[in-house]
Amino acid sequence: LAMGDAAGARKEFETLVKLLGDETRLKRESRETWARAAYAAKDFAAAAAAYGRLHESFKDAPVYAYECAVCKEKLNLWADAEKWYGIADKSKDRLPPDYAKVIAQNLARVRLQTGTGDMGAAYWLERLGASTTDPEFEGAVVALGKIVGGGKPNRETVAQLQKIHEQYPPESPRHYSAGAVLLQMMAAQDDMTGAQKLSGKLATDFSAREK
Repeated sequence: LAMGDAAGARKEFETLVKLLGDETRLKRESRETWARAAYAAKDFAAAAAAYGRLHESFKDAPVYAYECAVCKEKLNLWADAEKWYGIADKSKDRLPPDYAKVIAQNLARVRLQTGTGDMGAAYWLERLGASTTDPEFEGAVVALGKIVGGGKPNRETVAQLQKIHEQYPPESPRHYSAGAVLLQMMAAQDDMTGAQKLSGKLATDFSAREK
């Protein structure tokens, strides 16, 4: 594997397991390396299975559930990916820092694909905050637009977005991006009175800025 021969590494591990008669007789580090070899060979199904078995053997290490989720995502098995990310998230305090930092994003991304629950709305709303970068903000706008398209926004989501929208003055481009999503959500809830009021305000604000 160190020489870049992932396929060769897999073959050697498979031979070794046949000689031992049981995968669990391999050392933990060797089983991890076998899983990495499968991943490096782009056999994500085999890698997912290997990481799943590691999780069964070492439930105290959520990193294996996380790695399994990554493989499932590579296979576009979104529901399976959500399940395994969810397992890892329950023990995220024991994940490597790089994984713990992004697991909320990963869960929101797969829930957007599966249409599960609120489709990660809570996470995407956080990304609309003033402390986020422009790419993060723009990605959240796109994600929330998909949620609206799926008919998923609830009253709580709309209320939270209203608060976020109010923090941006008309001078900020975010005032109009967040406002556009809020307008779509109001329309999706058949709140035409609120939608008409907001659309009028956005148009007035924009005209004033243009002048």
